[in-house]
Amino acid sequence: TLGRALSAGFGYVAMSPKLINVLFRSALFGLAASAILALLPLVARDLVAGGPLTYGFMLGAFGVGAVGGAMLRELCSSEMIVRLSFTGFAASAVVAALSTSTWLTCLVLLVPGACWVLALSLFNTTVQLSTPRWVVGRALSFYQTAAFGGIAVGSWVWGTIAEEHGVATSLMIASL
Repeated sequence: TLGRALSAGFGYVAMSPKLINVLFRSALFGLAASAILALLPLVARDLVAGGPLTYGFMLGAFGVGAVGGAMLRELCSSEMIVRLSFTGFAASAVVAALSTSTWLTCLVLLVPGACWVLALSLFNTTVQLSTPRWVVGRALSFYQTAAFGGIAVGSWVWGTIAEEHGVATSLMIASL
């Protein structure tokens, strides 16, 4: 039954320190990294005084970075990719918070786009390769829940902070 299958999957994941680490890091990454995408429409409108076209350019730059990031996977170790992804998002959030230039912001958005793909695909691959076939689907569902749960919670948190203290402050706090 579904309940027994989920219970078995949860039991396996709970007994695996490596998987717990991946779930924690993916939830933390989703929580922090969601700030840029969640606040991007406000960055376009409030920080660089643009409109829908500006937002489109910025989102496109993030996407181009994501495609470019997929090609960079073989250049670093897995741990280095995770560290660089967290650092890249933090640095990009700071620049986006301080920039009033559309082009500078677009240029810097290439970095979190690459970091997004590198980190999330690495977490996904780690779960798949660290889990036996009989439980891999359930482990992946827990990973997806952790990563996208972090994104959902983070989007709400950063939006709430932006509402109270401004977009730039929210991005700066997220970068920490």
